[in-house]
Amino acid sequence: MGRVRTKDRSTLLRLNEISSAVSDEPFTQLDSIARADDLAALFEVLNSVRVAKENPACITAIICIANPDFEAIKAANFEEFYYKPFTKTLNEFSQGENLFDLCQNGEQEKLFIPQLHGREHLHALAWLAELRAGNKELLKAFDLETFGIPYTALLKQRRKNLQAALDVYGMEGEADYHKHWIKDSAHIFKEIFGYMSNSFIAPAYTWDTSVNKHLAEAKVKTLQGMKLQYEPKKSIAKNNYNRKPNYIEQTDKKSGLVFSSRNTFF
Repeated sequence: MGRVRTKDRSTLLRLNEISSAVSDEPFTQLDSIARADDLAALFEVLNSVRVAKENPACITAIICIANPDFEAIKAANFEEFYYKPFTKTLNEFSQGENLFDLCQNGEQEKLFIPQLHGREHLHALAWLAELRAGNKELLKAFDLETFGIPYTALLKQRRKNLQAALDVYGMEGEADYHKHWIKDSAHIFKEIFGYMSNSFIAPAYTWDTSVNKHLAEAKVKTLQGMKLQYEPKKSIAKNNYNRKPNYIEQTDKKSGLVFSSRNTFF
């Protein structure tokens, strides 16, 4: 929750013109900011399912707490990355209702527990590098204020999934970028919700285990995800990831983080 993938129907139609691969990408086709009626429908369903007629069903709402500030990034000629909190995005998408207030109402009714998914769902260093190199596909998407499309890399990048914010491209300053991204994510989450997130789920289930220490420093206790962690390999290879199995209640000995697999997909 919280990030903009495709703004609206007219944006989607224009994105589909960029390349044939875009029309086959389900997240680009279906993913956008929830509206008031979306939240109302979700909460109605959750409220209808109760244990012993007491507690309603509850979901863990994983949240990216920021989105790219496209205007500021363009003004900086793609040299610097700027973002804005997702609460500002919700206000921009509001049609008279306060979407963040609706989210908080769901939390108060114990239907909805926000937890951390990161800052933006994006490897900003790799994205900016492609934009500076003149990647036509990504520049066209940028003009539509999105980044989540299939693209052909101009640079010799081993990775091609910009959604994986903690992926490893081997770029200068990348380790410090990941550390700051995690620290920033946790700080903004607390500013918005008033508490530290107990859990974290890496965008695209991709992260190097070395960042676990930074997550622990950010007061994270549990790592959510699938049964497999996509751990970037240090060397260039045809298969760029170790598919590392994690199981429920497994503990990372160095950081003390405990693993938990997600149990529902929408």
